[in-house]
Amino acid sequence: MEKLRAVIKGNKATSAYDLTQQLNPIIQGWTSYHKHASSKRTFEQIDNAIFKCLWQWAKRRHPDKGRRWIAEKYFGTLGDRRWCFFGESRKAKGEPVTRIWLKRAANTKIVRHVKIRQNANPYDPADASYFANRKAKQKQGRMAQPNDGHDFDAIDELVWLLNQQDKVTGTASRLATRGV
Repeated sequence: MEKLRAVIKGNKATSAYDLTQQLNPIIQGWTSYHKHASSKRTFEQIDNAIFKCLWQWAKRRHPDKGRRWIAEKYFGTLGDRRWCFFGESRKAKGEPVTRIWLKRAANTKIVRHVKIRQNANPYDPADASYFANRKAKQKQGRMAQPNDGHDFDAIDELVWLLNQQDKVTGTASRLATRGV
């Protein structure tokens, strides 16, 4: 939240359009990182704190204007949601106005981590269907890893991860030295 406040306070004279473009990636990144451990109520509190900061920003920008004018200039209705912050931009005179809306943290879907069954063994043929179903769900959801079209099992994934680390560090493959 401190980063959002710093961006808002550091851009006192910038347009609402530019401010929204700066805030959206921060909000998106924060919610993507915390969506596995946070609750909807936490995200709603974050949205409320962002609203208060933006309201102060707008009041500071237009000290001689009334609340209604500020609300009409910077806040609008998006779907059934009122009081959504937006910025408008026009590339050239006569061009249509481009409106960008601020992302809401509360719109982020909460995804819980699913633990592996305690008695499940990836090397037991009886549990093969359990792990196949789990892998299919992971590929559909957030845990899908970029795999260049390959279907990994646990050993292949370990080899792939070690090779990726070797590419980054520039060292010789540890697998080749161990005879794997």
